Amino acid sequence: EATHRAIVLSHVAGNVPLYIVHMSASEALAEVAAARDAGRNVFAETCPHYLVLTKFDHDKVGHLGKVNPPLRDEWNQEKLWEGIRNGAITCVGSDHSTITPLADKLQKDIWTAVPGFPGSGMLLPIMLSHLTLSKGAAAKEAYQESRVDKIWHAAAKCVERPRAAMIVAA
Repeated sequence: EATHRAIVLSHVAGNVPLYIVHMSASEALAEVAAARDAGRNVFAETCPHYLVLTKFDHDKVGHLGKVNPPLRDEWNQEKLWEGIRNGAITCVGSDHSTITPLADKLQKDIWTAVPGFPGSGMLLPIMLSHLTLSKGAAAKEAYQESRVDKIWHAAAKCVERPRAAMIVAA
């Protein structure tokens, strides 16, 4: 709903660029794909933790899994990878939470833990580890090229737009 509204507002405002951060939900990704197909100036970013962790991984990450938007299930995760492959997700960024001391982040329970994920250190290793998903030298090279573009080049291309951009988390 929020993604759809932001896309409509972006269009009404003259098709101003819209950069959606922390994409985690397949429904929001479908809105982005439809908008891009319609020629809208919409860009979507996801984070490494949405690509490799699910809402069922509390035993792996504990309270570090308290992020906004929240971790989703495997189905949403696969849709994110599909969005990276088909271009619906423009780039992969980081929700790096560096301002919170570790002791504050890891409170005694999920309700008192501070949200945010230490993602910048995971970004490159996660994306490179998924190179193994492609088989064959040509496919692997194309896959690697697209990952490099998603991490470094695509975000820079988005923010170098001459007109103001709106931002929304999905």
